[in-house]
Amino acid sequence: MVKNNIFVGANPRVRPIWREFKKDRLALFALALVFFLIMVAILAPVIAASPGAYDLNEILLPPSLKHLFGTDSNGRDVFSQLVWGARVSLSVGLVTVSLTIIIGVFLGALAGFFGGWLDILISRLIEVVICFPTFFLILTLLAFVGPSIYNIMIAIGVTGWTSVARLMRG
Repeated sequence: MVKNNIFVGANPRVRPIWREFKKDRLALFALALVFFLIMVAILAPVIAASPGAYDLNEILLPPSLKHLFGTDSNGRDVFSQLVWGARVSLSVGLVTVSLTIIIGVFLGALAGFFGGWLDILISRLIEVVICFPTFFLILTLLAFVGPSIYNIMIAIGVTGWTSVARLMRG
């Protein structure tokens, strides 16, 4: 039996959620926008030129067909920088959220399942990490390991797990 539903054979608990989601036009627009940004990031090599390519003869040009958003003070295409920047931003977000969820779910599940002294230890660790301002904690971690995009991803992921762990523990 074939239905015109993308969730045919899916978990029965998912169908009512999708049914309600389809009713909200703003949510559908947001989903389409996120999908569009992901596609732009994936297709960056096809859509735009290299973001570092510069031409000193084309400094601070206004938007045109050749340069959709114009050029900057070094003659680089602003549209290319925007498209390639979307790729970096989405990858940083994906890695940091994944790392946050992995650490938070693991520690929260340990604390909630075993309880006792392990629960107390993990709960105190969560409270200690929450006490420090996240920005300064990230800067401190980067001072020790050095600045790079991968270290930034790890530092943000390592400092953001506390709320996930508290939720998982409960």
